[in-house]
Amino acid sequence: MSVYELWKKGDFAGAKKAQDSIRAIRNCFRLGNPNSIVKMAANLLGYPVGPCRKPFWSEDPAVAEEIARVLKEHYAGTE
Repeated sequence: MSVYELWKKGDFAGAKKAQDSIRAIRNCFRLGNPNSIVKMAANLLGYPVGPCRKPFWSEDPAVAEEIARVLKEHYAGTE
């Protein structure tokens, strides 16, 4: 169930837990445009969605490394 749906039902503890479960990948949005971060994560997980178009695409290997680290550390088993 989504964060919003839980919140709307008044399940604030559940909404916070759901929000916390996606916090690590959301924190990666500071590394660039959110669309490019999501597409890079999808590519790293084996879903060949390709890169974002310029000017949003980042070819910085440090960004890919950080996203890969977050996926491995917080979302193991999602590969």
